Amino acid sequence: MRHDTGARLIIGLLLTAACAGCATSRLDLWKRTGGSAALFAQFRAYDGRTGRPLSFADLARRCATADVIVFGEEHSDAVCNQLEAQVFHALLEQPRPVALAMEFFEADTQASLDAYLARRIAEPAFRQQTRQGRAYVLSHRPLIELARAAHAPVIAANAPRRLVRAYRQSGLAYREFRATLPAEDQRWLPRRNTYLSGPYEERFLELMSGHGGETPPPASQPASAPATQPAAPPTTAPSHTQPAAEPPTSSPVDPPPTTMPADSQPAGSPLESPPTAAPSEDPSNTPERLYLAQLLWDEAMAESVALARRTHPHQRVLLVVGVFHVEHDGGTVEKLRSRRPRDRVLTLVYRGRPDAELRLDRDDLGAGDVVLYGVKPPAESAAARGG
Repeated sequence: MRHDTGARLIIGLLLTAACAGCATSRLDLWKRTGGSAALFAQFRAYDGRTGRPLSFADLARRCATADVIVFGEEHSDAVCNQLEAQVFHALLEQPRPVALAMEFFEADTQASLDAYLARRIAEPAFRQQTRQGRAYVLSHRPLIELARAAHAPVIAANAPRRLVRAYRQSGLAYREFRATLPAEDQRWLPRRNTYLSGPYEERFLELMSGHGGETPPPASQPASAPATQPAAPPTTAPSHTQPAAEPPTSSPVDPPPTTMPADSQPAGSPLESPPTAAPSEDPSNTPERLYLAQLLWDEAMAESVALARRTHPHQRVLLVVGVFHVEHDGGTVEKLRSRRPRDRVLTLVYRGRPDAELRLDRDDLGAGDVVLYGVKPPAESAAARGG
């Protein structure tokens, strides 16, 4: 009798395990989300050319064929941040090594970033020295912690905000402005700032026109950037992830006279906070002038990735950057392809949508190699806010 009870117990346990296996198989968690239950039914992916639905496993395979993956994110979007962390994890699981490049870290903080990755400084010091605020914890911290655990390099890909702002306000052509800087500041800026006309410029100016000529809401603003910046840490030699700037392959291109007067002041960027003065009161805040500094952000990030690829050609790079820089081969992508024409570049364009069905918007065909939609909470009503 005791033997029968024991046999029934063993059989019951086996059946339970088998059923659990069936449930896991039915959920297909890895194929659908890369293994993240937090992303279950939270996003959908489509081929950006054909509109064909893609699983997460399909996305990981597409990434495996690329030298550079450019993830165009919507800032401070929880699903987007979780998804990019899952993509990075999938890349870390692949045999080819990967470096992470981020818009949200400025080049002059590379030494502090490297020190944290190497466990030479604690997180509070790292966050202070790299100018990371509260939003960093809510958005990009998992990416840095994954890189730290996997001993993967992270590239502080962006130009220092203080220098881009100074360029916009200087009234000088880029080459002339850069020459006025001390050597310790020149090192953080690209040698050239190539002017891009055409669709990218048109989209930028259209975006600006919708905001009364002022800087638009921070669609491309680093979510972690504080309103004021502490002093930069002491400058050190660039790390292996940020090699010294290479000589330009062509002369710097400032806007042609027919597009922008030679003595016009350079622009700012959507990455900066909206100006407090109206454009008429501050000539450096006109859309055309803001565009020049937008191009400098693009140039700096493209150069950061290109230098990493040149120095470590065996290593692929995942660049996380605001979606405007990426969609429809935006400025960062165009400048990167110009610098690395033989690299296989894969663009991922993310859109937050309140509609949980996440159907493909036909207008997004061609926006990127892969278009990603994620569930976005609806705007909070005044009643819900207690207003």
